[in-house]
Amino acid sequence: MSETKKRPYIIVVGFDLSEQGFVAVHQAFDVARRHNTAAVHVLAVMDKQKGLRPSKGKVSYETAEQLQNVVGAELDKAEDTPENTEIFLHARIGTPTKELLNLAVESDADLIVVGTHGRTGVTRMLLGSVAERVVRYATCPVLVARGVYHDAAMEDAPEFAPEPPCPDCLAKREE
Repeated sequence: MSETKKRPYIIVVGFDLSEQGFVAVHQAFDVARRHNTAAVHVLAVMDKQKGLRPSKGKVSYETAEQLQNVVGAELDKAEDTPENTEIFLHARIGTPTKELLNLAVESDADLIVVGTHGRTGVTRMLLGSVAERVVRYATCPVLVARGVYHDAAMEDAPEFAPEPPCPDCLAKREE
């Protein structure tokens, strides 16, 4: 009997060299660690209108290749790369939402991980939200990754502040 190789768990993660992009990559790595084998496809998109541009001037395949090299150098610095995971780097020219969704379909992704800046109101309306559109149109589960900012969130929305923990809960947490 021939032994069939199990398909890896495939994750597509959007990466834009921002703090939120790094949070998304690290979340993707955390998910990958939970599987025997995984493949993480890291995608940076050069949006002709407003996206990443490692050099000034017209966006081209050469600048996309430069971006791929920059992303690779940043990922080489990551100390939490899972051992059981293949990492693939992609740099594309287009719109981030469309390219993330296309790569997810092309790779038969099990999960898309995307960071969010957490913009609201007029700023979100003007700039749009890649995360929101990916969640809306994805054909697989989407993990929206954010940093942990509990204190800042409570300052912005005090009406949602949780009650203080009870003494018994605090004692149990200390155990």
